[in-house]
Amino acid sequence: MKSLLFFCLSTFLFYSCSKKENSLYPVIDLADAIENPVEKSVYDVAESVEVVQLETNDSLLIPYVSQLIMTDQYFIIGYGKKCSLFSHSGKFVCDIAQKGSGPEEYTMLMNLLYINNRVLITDLNNKVNVYSLNGKFIESYQALPDMFSAIYPMSDKNFIGFKAQSGGDEKERLVFYRRDEKRGAIPYQQNYQAKRVCFFPREAQFSSLHDKLYFKQLLNDTIFSVDTVKHSLSPEYIIDWGKLRSNDRLRYSLENPDEELFLHMPYVPLFSMTANGLVLGAITVDIDQKKQYYLTAFYDKANHQADLFELKLSKKEMDYFGEPTGKLPPYLEGDTFFPEYISQDGNYLISVRTQPLKEELNPALIVVKLK
Repeated sequence: MKSLLFFCLSTFLFYSCSKKENSLYPVIDLADAIENPVEKSVYDVAESVEVVQLETNDSLLIPYVSQLIMTDQYFIIGYGKKCSLFSHSGKFVCDIAQKGSGPEEYTMLMNLLYINNRVLITDLNNKVNVYSLNGKFIESYQALPDMFSAIYPMSDKNFIGFKAQSGGDEKERLVFYRRDEKRGAIPYQQNYQAKRVCFFPREAQFSSLHDKLYFKQLLNDTIFSVDTVKHSLSPEYIIDWGKLRSNDRLRYSLENPDEELFLHMPYVPLFSMTANGLVLGAITVDIDQKKQYYLTAFYDKANHQADLFELKLSKKEMDYFGEPTGKLPPYLEGDTFFPEYISQDGNYLISVRTQPLKEELNPALIVVKLK
């Protein structure tokens, strides 16, 4: 079951009322759907599906994609020792930044951010490097000396940082800051004593829609809106996973949370608001069948309809990648489409595929335009 954690691989709980009809906030009801996942063609939710092969040459070798941002014109991709720009057709445009010890380089790519046509890279030393899209270095400055699991850029100098309560004793949940100056904070409401400190990928995610900022923590089923002026959170939606509802207390009580935690609840590495509602990516484990499910949830806010599917690629896409080797999880080489990223406008879901049968090629992207 560790593959679940390695792929992907808090917080007070906000519970809805026990009866959904009495909830104060819209409930995204996935309780029944997660018990019996349904397979569905990705074309049933897609306007188009495209395989984008990232350009490959002797000086452009991408061993893996660590971070990806899809803008209205480009893919910004962090990988290995570089951050590079590609067109939507996969053509290499330019290198934006590279790893190193020089004044215009980063020591380790921790967060890849994009706002106002500028690319921001934060590193281990709390340094922020700012670049233009064509790779021109603009400036570098020190940010707050805090360890943030997620960062949202309000501008190229103003940020919101999320601190995971990994050990149970973190006091601050969200921190609002400008460069190295703290402007405000939202505290945790409760502290815990952890048996073991552990960290998970994508501990929290931010999503902006129509000038409204939303926020979801990995181990919390409530989606909040963030007031960036008053420095406060307001519940907007509640996700109902039924008997698999998230329980952040397990993080602190389990002997081996990195191996056991997501046997009890879904791992949700993708969250984004969309024009029609929102989308979630969730990984669950059926212990009896010894199977992992890679599921995509859609919520239509107009009719309050929630759906959960295991999306399947067509023969067309699978013919491009060839027969699975059986060495990788199905979302990495089989016919399961599982979104790892979503475009900034919320219209495209993206999955990254390495190609064991075509080792001479860089990874390819499966880009799904939603209906």
